Amino acid sequence: MNYSYTGAILDHFINHRISAEQMIDHLSNQLMKYRDQTNQMMFNVLDSHDTARIMTQARGNRDLVKETFAFTFLQPGTPSIYYGTEYGMDGDNDPDCRKPMNWVPDDDGQDMFTFFKKLVALRRNNADLIEGGMVVLKVLPTGLVEISRMGAGKVLTGIFNTTNLPIKCLSTGRLLLSQGVQDHQLMPNGFVITMK
Repeated sequence: MNYSYTGAILDHFINHRISAEQMIDHLSNQLMKYRDQTNQMMFNVLDSHDTARIMTQARGNRDLVKETFAFTFLQPGTPSIYYGTEYGMDGDNDPDCRKPMNWVPDDDGQDMFTFFKKLVALRRNNADLIEGGMVVLKVLPTGLVEISRMGAGKVLTGIFNTTNLPIKCLSTGRLLLSQGVQDHQLMPNGFVITMK
């Protein structure tokens, strides 16, 4: 369980306790503590049977949950989806986080499930870069967070708006997945993932 790593992601994206620069510093520091093989096997957990569900932590903001998972799915390690998170289940700390699975999700739950299928497909289709490519994390001068995965002559780039303002974003490459893009601006909780 890579609690320190995912804790930094939650502290920036969800809880707003640390800046984007602090998150990048923390993630980079954690990656340097272990060999690449160890980082690739770490279990990245955003919510679990021991914590409040991420939808509750995000105060019901589905776009924020999607953005946070999209960022996490581009990280080294194995992303975890706690049962029901793929449908947007909420729940506070134990025992509320362990409530029974909602087997009949509403339209919002189906939308979340569709998103997770796309996210899993993106990771599976680019496993060579995500599992073995070089990772570069940085905060752009505009305040957007960027992660690049590089290898075999390809570059997979994710750009994330964790600010409260729309920010101009001219991403290049083939679009793989996005949220919150309007007139070349990336809205808060928006992201763009491209391949070059």
